[in-house]
This record gives sequence, structure tokens and C-alpha cells, in this order.
Amino acid sequence: MDEFLLQLNCPKLECVIIKTNFENEVEAPYDFFGGMEELRVLVMFNEGTKFPIPKLLKSIESLTNLRCLMLRELELGDVPFLGSFSTIEDLSIGCCSFHELPIGVVNLKNLRLMELEECQIEKNPCDVIKRCSRLEELYFVGNEYPKYKGESSLECSKFKLQRYHIEIGTRIKEFNYNDYSIKRYLSIESFDNHFSDATFVDLIRRAEVLYLGEIHGGCKNIIPDFVHKIGDGMNELTKLLVRDSDEVECLVDMTNSFHHIGMVFSNLTYLEISGMEHLEELFLGKPHHGLLQKLEELHISKCNLKHIIANEPEIISDGRIPRSYDSVFPKLKVISIKECQELEYLMPVSFAKSQLQLENVEIDSASQLKYVFGQPNLDDEGLSCNLNQNEFHMVKLEALKSLTLRDIPNIVSICPENYHAI
Repeated sequence: MDEFLLQLNCPKLECVIIKTNFENEVEAPYDFFGGMEELRVLVMFNEGTKFPIPKLLKSIESLTNLRCLMLRELELGDVPFLGSFSTIEDLSIGCCSFHELPIGVVNLKNLRLMELEECQIEKNPCDVIKRCSRLEELYFVGNEYPKYKGESSLECSKFKLQRYHIEIGTRIKEFNYNDYSIKRYLSIESFDNHFSDATFVDLIRRAEVLYLGEIHGGCKNIIPDFVHKIGDGMNELTKLLVRDSDEVECLVDMTNSFHHIGMVFSNLTYLEISGMEHLEELFLGKPHHGLLQKLEELHISKCNLKHIIANEPEIISDGRIPRSYDSVFPKLKVISIKECQELEYLMPVSFAKSQLQLENVEIDSASQLKYVFGQPNLDDEGLSCNLNQNEFHMVKLEALKSLTLRDIPNIVSICPENYHAI
């Protein structure tokens, strides 16, 4: 369209998609939608420069049967009309500018899906979003808005989110957050009071894709340091979920158990960590069965990482490693480590043997790295008694397709002496 008609008289019309290419502000009739009493779906987007169309937006209020409203590339200004649609179920606003999300949105009893994507918002919308307790889907990514100044924060108990793409701070540029096959995506650049601790833990617990960026506070590992950092949320979440019979088994006493803490991340398929300056390892202690059991991709950059796994597993009396350790990262396919200058090795050789799905390994800019897979601790009593230090061992990486080593001046070998990777 290059201009708006005075009015369309279509009393039975249920869906309208308006695509424009305006470069300048245009006149729009006040009663443009007056003859569309049965309209259920309205999509408006402009492919030119953002422009205000206040008269046209005002006329949207006459649509009393609207179920879905999608606005793209528009200068909206004040949008009080958004709170007037008692029947609306889906509200999607992308690449638009507006003053604030009106408080009337809280009263939309049928609203189940809200999407705010790459919008410029003059007033922080979180205070309104947190009160939309009936939401089942929330997509909140790429928005510019003032820092949160409210005294309260989003509460876990008020949300029933089945799907969410939530981004606070820096985006994962390599990740396509418009991929709606990913049900739960969470990106957090730093701690603030956008969420209560319990909500934060709950979002992590159910996330499939998680990005943690520039989170300070001296965390040397993700488990248990990072989880303990949000320990209050763990306690509150446990209290909430004790009333949910489906969750009790894996979450009771989770704050006191390494295994149960690890279960917080049990749904992750993609984990990216960047700019955590104190991070030395992914987790401390001996890994347990099921840890990161669904994880397929691990990306770590700009950290003081020394290794993903530091400790060797315990060796039982006959010299074998317990089978439970075989299930650490059982589905891991991709490891990417970049700009981690303190990296000594990825993991001990004993764990490398269990990475049956590993396809791609990339290490870039690691000046301290000597071995990709580390030397077992031969001083450990269990190892020295049960393993022959002179015996030659094979490390089979049968699924490996690509090994990329870049800017690693002190590299010696893939594996330490007495080990050979194939």
C-alpha cells in the first residue's frame, strides 16, 4: 500500500495483513477499521522508515473481537489502546518504539502470549510484565529500555510459562533466538532485580538454551559456586516445587546435594558462558551421573578457564572407572573454547574416553594449553595403585569430525605421554 483508503466495509472479515512501504508520515483515517466488526487477526508492518500513524492506531480500539495483534516497524508513541482488548490472546510488537507498556495489559484475562522484540521503550516494561500472571509464552529479546527501578521483581509463583525466550543484556549473536523450535531460551548478562531469585533459578532449571555473560561475583565454577550465588532462590524454589508432586523427587534437599544442584541444568542442550573473569572450571568436585545429560553444545569464551573438568574419577578396586562417570556429557557434540588464556586442558583423558558423541572441538587463543586432554593425577593413591604408569592407552574419539586448534603457541600433543588419541 502507498496510501490508506478512507474505510473498508468488510463486516465478516476475520484476518487483515497490512504491509506498507511508507518513507514519510501519512494521513490515516480515524475510522479505518470501523467496518471490520468481526476482525480476529490484525498484522501491520512497514518496510520503510518508522513513522507515526496515531489516527489509525486509535481506531484499533473499535475491534472488540480481536484475538491476535502484531505490529512491526512502527512508531507507536502512547499505546493505551493495548489494554482495551478484552478478547486478545496474542500480542506481538517488534522493532517498534513506544513510551511504555500500559498497565491495562495486566487486566487482559485472555492474554496467553506476549512478544516484545527489538523495541525501544522509554519506560521499563518489566513492572507490567510481572503482573501478567496468565502468560503461557513470553518472548522478550533485543529490547532497549531503562534499567529496572522497581522495588519488587518477577515472582516464580506468578508465572506458568511453558515457552520463553528471555534476554536481559547482551545477545548471543550466533544463536537464532527466532528459532521457535527452542521452547525455552534464557540469556542473562548480569544479575539485577528483573527477576526474583526463585524465578531466576526456575527459568534456568527449565531452559534448553542458556547464556551467562559477564556475571561477576567471584564465581570460580558454575557448580556449585554459581548456584550457591542464587542459593536463596534455590531454597524458595524447593519450597514451591515440594507442592508439585512431579518435581519433589529431584529437587528436595537440592541445596545440600551436588547431584541435585546439577539437576538445575538437566534440560540444557546449549550452554554459552562469556566474560566470567573468575571462572576456572565448569564444576568443582567429582561429576555425578546425569550431569548436563542433554547438553549438545558447550561454548566458553573470555574467561580464566583452566579446564572443564579438573578432577579424575575415583578408581575402584579392579582398576576400572565406575560406569556412572560414562554418562557425564553423554550427548555432547560440540566444544568451543575461545580467548581463555589460562586453559591447561579440556578434561582428563579418562573423561575424554566417554565422549562418544563428540564431533567438533575448537580451541582458539589459549597460550597456556599443552594438551587437549589432561594427564591423570598419578599422585592420587587410587590411580597409582591400580594403573600401570608405563602402560600405553588408547583414547577413541570415534565420532570426532573436526579438531581446530588456533593460536596455541605451547601445544605439545593431543594427549599426554602413554596415551594416543584415534
